Amino acid sequence: MLRELPHDRTRHLLSVEGDDISGYLNLTEAPATAELVVRPNARRRGIGSALARTALSEGGHDVRIWAHGNLEPARATAGALGMVVVRELLQMRRPLTDLPPVTV
Repeated sequence: MLRELPHDRTRHLLSVEGDDISGYLNLTEAPATAELVVRPNARRRGIGSALARTALSEGGHDVRIWAHGNLEPARATAGALGMVVVRELLQMRRPLTDLPPVTV
């Protein structure tokens, strides 16, 4: 997201309650891609759905919305909006112990 800040192809939308940010949507054009997040204590109030509907209406029917993790709130929002999983991202790790020495 940060690398998109200097470009005009990205919109940043906030959901604000009082002085607090409760949700954020990053919407990038060509290809239409969105990332959104809702503060945990602000969930289950329609904020994520509203942000996702904005992404769908402004990004067009081909917009891809990323969900970072297989979390129930994201699944519920996607299901309520008729969205389906088209791609999954796996994070893989390995311990940094017992690594072979490296010559630099």
